[in-house]
Amino acid sequence: MNLFDDPVAFIRHNLLRLGDSLVTLRPEMMGIEGTIVVRLREENENDFIVSLTRNRKGLMRLMPRCYTAWWQKAANFYWIEYEPNVASQVAFPAYICAYQENTTCVQYLGEAARLMFTFVMTGCTFGVGIPKPDGGVLVGHANATEFASGNDLDADNTQARFEQRQGLVATNMSRAMVEPQNYQDQRAIPPGERDDRRASVIGVRTPSAGAAPPRGKWDFYYQIPLVSG
Repeated sequence: MNLFDDPVAFIRHNLLRLGDSLVTLRPEMMGIEGTIVVRLREENENDFIVSLTRNRKGLMRLMPRCYTAWWQKAANFYWIEYEPNVASQVAFPAYICAYQENTTCVQYLGEAARLMFTFVMTGCTFGVGIPKPDGGVLVGHANATEFASGNDLDADNTQARFEQRQGLVATNMSRAMVEPQNYQDQRAIPPGERDDRRASVIGVRTPSAGAAPPRGKWDFYYQIPLVSG
């Protein structure tokens, strides 16, 4: 299974996360349309398991989600790192939607790359705008930590979540959103496991068959790492 042959299948069966080399996005790292050349670095020090829902086809798609069957399999874990050698055989371009505390970071996704990554979210909100006729779209990673109250044992993030949502609405990136309740809700995970309150959003651009616009569309997926217990 290859990330480039079938990105959706790859991210369904493997875990991906941005590495430290991409925390600070310097101007010299930027390429065409703001893309950055990256590579995959496999994590070999630990064993990882992913929990997946079985394909819901036919009448099963009409059943309530609580009847979904879960299964587990061993998975590989990959860090996405900056690759300064653009001629490297393992290098590929990607859009990176940055993260900054108490800021809504915006990235335009065009045709210069097929993949988009953003930093792991532990309470942030990710938003998607309205696609242009050619398939291009704005996305945003919103953080409003300054509006959180309480402490680590009794945190109140209600206002922070509201401000994050409003920031994306105000910048027309609210057509679809991944909010904390989507990835921190205990009902969103299989029985007998708990989530570690994190999510990684990945964008995949699917080219269209013809040359006329739209020449492709962006779809978005998010991974929730799970911890047994």
